[in-house]
Amino acid sequence: VITRKPDASRPRSREVYLLGRGLK
Repeated sequence: VITRKPDASRPRSREVYLLGRGLK
């Protein structure tokens, strides 16, 4: 999983990452 923020800190970071790609 490629995320800017550690999943340990934010378990939903992967969802936010996907949403971020969709917006851009």
